Amino acid sequence: MMDVKTQWNSTLELVEQAYRSREFTRELLKHSKWSDYRTLFQTRDNWTFVKYVMEVYGHSDTGPCGCQNGTQ
Repeated sequence: MMDVKTQWNSTLELVEQAYRSREFTRELLKHSKWSDYRTLFQTRDNWTFVKYVMEVYGHSDTGPCGCQNGTQ
């Protein structure tokens, strides 16, 4: 199976955007309208895993979002 760089970059950009939006996501999930999605982001471990994915699979110096070593 061949890696398709364009598709992977899109996935990585999506993961990085989710990480940058984590504080907004936490506030959004406090509202009852979005309560069904709370279980997806209950712990810091979820975000730690997202950060790990960014560090392992991101670019060595700067990710597509311009984040240094997978951080904002």
